[in-house]
Amino acid sequence: MSNKTEVINRALIKIGANTIASPDEASEQARKALLIFETVAQNELRRQAWSFAKKRATLAPLAVATGGDGFANSFNLPGDCLRLITLNGSWVFTAIREANNGLDPYYAIEGRTLQANDSAAKIVYVSDVSGSVDLWDAAFVEAFACRLATELVQSIAKNMTLKQSLKQDYMEALKEAKRTNAIELPPQTLADDSWVLARQW
Repeated sequence: MSNKTEVINRALIKIGANTIASPDEASEQARKALLIFETVAQNELRRQAWSFAKKRATLAPLAVATGGDGFANSFNLPGDCLRLITLNGSWVFTAIREANNGLDPYYAIEGRTLQANDSAAKIVYVSDVSGSVDLWDAAFVEAFACRLATELVQSIAKNMTLKQSLKQDYMEALKEAKRTNAIELPPQTLADDSWVLARQW
């Protein structure tokens, strides 16, 4: 179980910078790391359906739909929703949208509103746990520390050669984090994509 200080220090060690005692201290390293920490974390959380960040919610439709003629109902997404994973039991990604055989879209996200024709929306989503580092998986911590290091290396260490090396480390760590996350998921059947469905048209 990690905390924000440990994660930042892991990134600082990767670029050969001095470590910090607290993200709130007055040092250059702490100030710069804290400035970008949340945004970089949110970006990394959106990359994958991370098990440690998953949440469920049942949304009630708004009194007045905001999706125009395309959708019957509108739903406010949870305030901590970073990425939708499933909607009423169906995966939310390109293959599902392609599987509609040219019919109207199954859903749309407009701003912080979900548009759909369903009367209720049961969703699974990636929540914003950027401020709850203790929930992060160890493999994700390593990938994030590499990414944070690539963001800090130019302004702190001013070493572009090291930045290229860190990017490679980041890609390897992210690959491992995704693999670890996938192993923990139960077997699931995915819808055929357009390459398969084209034979039916």
